[in-house]
Amino acid sequence: EQHVLYVSNVEKLTGVLICPYCHDYVTILSNTNKRANEYFNTHVEKCKSSTHEPSILLHDVPMPICPAILNHPTVEYLMANGLIDQLKVQRGFITYDFETLSDQVMKNITDQTTLLSQLSKLSIASTEVFPNQDKSYELVKRCYTLFDELSDNYQDQLEVYELPSNSSFVHLWLAQTFESAEQIYECMRYSDENIPFDKCVKVLGWNSSRFDIA
Repeated sequence: EQHVLYVSNVEKLTGVLICPYCHDYVTILSNTNKRANEYFNTHVEKCKSSTHEPSILLHDVPMPICPAILNHPTVEYLMANGLIDQLKVQRGFITYDFETLSDQVMKNITDQTTLLSQLSKLSIASTEVFPNQDKSYELVKRCYTLFDELSDNYQDQLEVYELPSNSSFVHLWLAQTFESAEQIYECMRYSDENIPFDKCVKVLGWNSSRFDIA
């Protein structure tokens, strides 16, 4: 029975001879270099009579197949050094959401371009997640609006972060967010500097409508 694209001799098709026993010895198939073919045949005869250990060694204790975890540099280092009990499974992160308003402008930029509207900041809300040693989380929620700039202690907050007096609540929130990111980083790092870990603090923004600033 004939089949389309049926390969009867893979070695002739690829031009490569591979030892069928150890699968490690390889030579190029050649009609002129007879010495290479002789070496290959000699190896096959020796390899045929010898015993080969399997290339895949299974653990004595069954382990789950989870490459996304076992191939992680932190898990790999801790398992290799018997320190898996020190693994910090929690990760700290920050989420935020901007709310904006659309102001009608109707400004002619060029003869063919007209700016219809522009976005104005209204408020921002964020949640900072700090991982604890007891596998729990500590949440810090912040919320600023445009009216907070009129509060009595607003200038005092700007001075704490050494911001100009005309800074908006967005600049204040950014300064606090960067400070919190450094604290979250300290919560995630290990006391042993040799233990690798993901040094990036994720900041996730939500865009609930097309008028939001992402």
